[in-house]
Amino acid sequence: MELIILDRINFQIKDHVSISREFEIKLDLVISQKSTFNVSSISIDATPKDIVYLHTDGFDYLGIIESIDNADDGLIIGTIEFKEILKRSVKVESYSGNLSNYIETLIRNEFIINTDGLENISYLSISKETSKMGDLSFEADKIMTIYEVIELISKSYGVNIKEEIVIVNGKLMGVLLRIVNVNQGIRIKSDQLGLSDLVINDTTETSVNKVIYYPKNENILFTETRTFYLLTDGTITEDATHHLRYHNVQSITKTYNDSEYDTLLGKAQSELNVTRTNHQITFTVSMSHKIIRVFDNTNIGDFVEFRSKGKTYDSIITGLRFQNQLQSCQITLGEYRVKLTEKIQILSKSVNNQIGHISINKSSITDLDGGEF
Repeated sequence: MELIILDRINFQIKDHVSISREFEIKLDLVISQKSTFNVSSISIDATPKDIVYLHTDGFDYLGIIESIDNADDGLIIGTIEFKEILKRSVKVESYSGNLSNYIETLIRNEFIINTDGLENISYLSISKETSKMGDLSFEADKIMTIYEVIELISKSYGVNIKEEIVIVNGKLMGVLLRIVNVNQGIRIKSDQLGLSDLVINDTTETSVNKVIYYPKNENILFTETRTFYLLTDGTITEDATHHLRYHNVQSITKTYNDSEYDTLLGKAQSELNVTRTNHQITFTVSMSHKIIRVFDNTNIGDFVEFRSKGKTYDSIITGLRFQNQLQSCQITLGEYRVKLTEKIQILSKSVNNQIGHISINKSSITDLDGGEF
């Protein structure tokens, strides 16, 4: 297989090199992961920030060079996913309407029609392939990265970004960012599928499914106590008698002031949905698997109901890892990570990028159902 090196400024091909069997491609929704490619060449025409493109029968990989290191038998090229360019901080505004329009505007303003021409990426284009409606309410003067906004919308509404190479008459012309719906309602029964290398790690933290908000004594306008419940289909309700409530109740208590009243649903959603994916489930499937088809019905960001030994996890596909000629794929569910270095990265992310007061209205999201494996 060949790795094509493209200039980060004009997208012109600079070099192409053969890669050995010793490579690893990591795609991750939760944290930054480095993919590595071993090449036998002792020198290549490439610099950090250049683009790499790998075409295979199974899928295409698009990345950004982060490092080029010497090895005993050549070089090791380290890359990150191309979509990490979206980790650009912007001031976000509240919005109600077509979410693909909101995402497109954020990306276009920063990378296509930026008043600073040097910030623009001439070979970048956007395709809107969904018209899902939604409401976002941010606190005043809120700063977030575009990547964080898309992650938030993906978890709340099932709208995400996929990147692909634009090829015209056999020539690489640019990168297309597709705004698409993610799959919802996938059910995986591990006991029936006989998944390889299955490992399930639950955190020791309690999974919260109820949050109570008490008014502060200083409140003048709002003095009622509000209680929100997480349902087994991932939605939030204030109906204590709802038939989809968790029977094993785990609750937390918070207070709110007058200015926070209108954002309580969003705050509750942030509190409750975080614990739903507080686990790490990994297993390996063949790329020729007849039921779990990677990049077809199983992809990053997809919502999954995973069943194993009588226990059900409402989860999200957060990681895909490929090694050695792409014969198999290790799939990761959940946002918990076992390795210390990954835990530190998640902790740093939560400290430095607090979402803050974000209100999400999920009334338009599709109910969890769909194909059963």
